[in-house]
Amino acid sequence: MSILWLLRLLRGKRFCRLFILDIPLNFSPSTMPHITIEYTDNLENLDEDWVMLQLNKAILNTGIFMDPDVKTRMHKLTSYRMGVESAESGQHGFVAARVELLSGREFSVKENLGQVVLKSLGRTCVANTPLQVQVSVHVTELESELYFKSVSKPA
Repeated sequence: MSILWLLRLLRGKRFCRLFILDIPLNFSPSTMPHITIEYTDNLENLDEDWVMLQLNKAILNTGIFMDPDVKTRMHKLTSYRMGVESAESGQHGFVAARVELLSGREFSVKENLGQVVLKSLGRTCVANTPLQVQVSVHVTELESELYFKSVSKPA
């Protein structure tokens, strides 16, 4: 039995503790996170697909989530304003990410995930731009009891 198969079997559980070769491994499989990224349109030549791929890889490297459960989307903002003088100079931009998780995760897990997202976006969105760019990440919880999901079976 593979670990992925076992994780899929236990997907509905909030916390699973597996023992393999008497070494405890903690897994918490879930159907999250959902990441929404907004960024200013003056971040020219930003390759959205590459940014999302690098971010998803970084998130999967945490070992917390399974591949198809990481869902990322990006939105380029054409209408935004940063302060008063900052907006007039045109030399400022921002990247703002919202990370949604199901409730019940430990604070350290949420904090680590926020730092991973911040680091990844800093590396992928800010490189090679003459602008001063603010990158922010907001980790939020969704009530597990009020999150609904349906997965279709291939025909």
